[in-house]
Amino acid sequence: MEAENGTTSQGDHQQQASTDPIPVNLTGAGKTQTEDGGKKVAIHGGLPWFLGKQPRELHLARYSLAPMFTAADFELYQGRFQADPEWNGRRLDIRRRLQALGEEVKSSYGALGVDLERRESLHHPHATNRKRVRRQRTMLFRGKKLRKQLKSFLGRELGKDLDSAVNNLHLQIGLDESGAYWGLRLDSGAWYDLNVLLKRAEQEPGRKALAESCGKAPDFRFVVDGKGGRPFEQMNSRDWRDLAGILRPGESRLEIVQRMTPDQVVAAGEDFGPGVVADLERLADFYQLACWNLDSPSGASL
Repeated sequence: MEAENGTTSQGDHQQQASTDPIPVNLTGAGKTQTEDGGKKVAIHGGLPWFLGKQPRELHLARYSLAPMFTAADFELYQGRFQADPEWNGRRLDIRRRLQALGEEVKSSYGALGVDLERRESLHHPHATNRKRVRRQRTMLFRGKKLRKQLKSFLGRELGKDLDSAVNNLHLQIGLDESGAYWGLRLDSGAWYDLNVLLKRAEQEPGRKALAESCGKAPDFRFVVDGKGGRPFEQMNSRDWRDLAGILRPGESRLEIVQRMTPDQVVAAGEDFGPGVVADLERLADFYQLACWNLDSPSGASL
């Protein structure tokens, strides 16, 4: 399991979150999916802020659910809700809802040929989160086969912590006291993924490919080391050229993120889940450009 500070606890192998699909379905009102010769076809529509956009094909199951999160859910990260074990049960319920969302993202990426593993952060106070749950999130990162290849490439010492989501480029969906957030994150521990990204940014046609992938994911903010932020969709080849000379693997942190306040999440109701999944699928091209593999810059044939 993943600790709140992004590390993996000592009990990871015994208490690791199950990766089995959670039997909860999440479709939004008004969504339709038809079958054409047994193949899933595109679903159009989405959250109110998606109006006028053309989402990529979504590979979502048929499902229905009441509003995903309530205003009270976001209060569970305040200090007054940490000591009583009763609140752990409430946060466990949130964990299961995040797991269900994560499974939808995993399935969607799987249909695109991208194998992901899912992991959740702790839902109860623990030494590894300094006895306070400040946020909860589900994280999706490279699957076991690709991690094994990367471990072989890096060697035993450098590749020993790859089973922790934060040491991999990862997608995330999370909640904290201020609202919900979702997107893609690259922490300093995932330096091999940042190195791939920078190799692409150093010259064409890599820069052009990165800029094109940014344009497919509107409404995200691109944040470096937790400071400022710029519209991700507007990043061009020149921006990536400049970043190639600034970012440092092993030191720099990147986040591509969208946020909503608790009131906005509640207002979105049952449309929240499908909208988040649609947003994360729009990041698929960028994810694949940044994620280390044997064919990427800095990759190798084993």
